[in-house]
Amino acid sequence: MDHLEEIVKFLSFNQSKLSTKFDFILSQLSSLVVTTSSTSNSNQHKPYMKLDVPRFNGIDAMRWIFKISQFFDYHGTPQFERLSIASFYMEWSTLS
Repeated sequence: MDHLEEIVKFLSFNQSKLSTKFDFILSQLSSLVVTTSSTSNSNQHKPYMKLDVPRFNGIDAMRWIFKISQFFDYHGTPQFERLSIASFYMEWSTLS
């Protein structure tokens, strides 16, 4: 057997091993996706994380807008509710 044939056999053997491992990984991934999707379908909520709602005291409005927007995005707050909810987190002096 010449050197080229040995290399071809070696590569073929390794390809077979890698193919087997790849098939195993795909089957594991497939079961993970099924488990995750069935779990997310039965529970539409993210894992709960308590976040403090930032209060606006009239100082640094852009920072507060960014922070409360992040808060609303995390909790999936609909756009039409954001303004009324945000008003609860403004100090009285900022509302006048």
